[in-house]
Amino acid sequence: MQGYSKAYLSHLVRSNRVCNLSILSLHNIYVYDKIDKKGNKVIERELFYIQEIKC
Repeated sequence: MQGYSKAYLSHLVRSNRVCNLSILSLHNIYVYDKIDKKGNKVIERELFYIQEIKC
């Protein structure tokens, strides 16, 4: 799945259809998953860096 454009998401919000809530929820999950993966990579790099300093 890929992220949707801001214009498309705006259209979904303004159209007030129930099925659009599913698409918006999936998009939110996609975005939060992307943020979580980036955060995990940063944490792993920091832990690796800290371990190198201790040795």
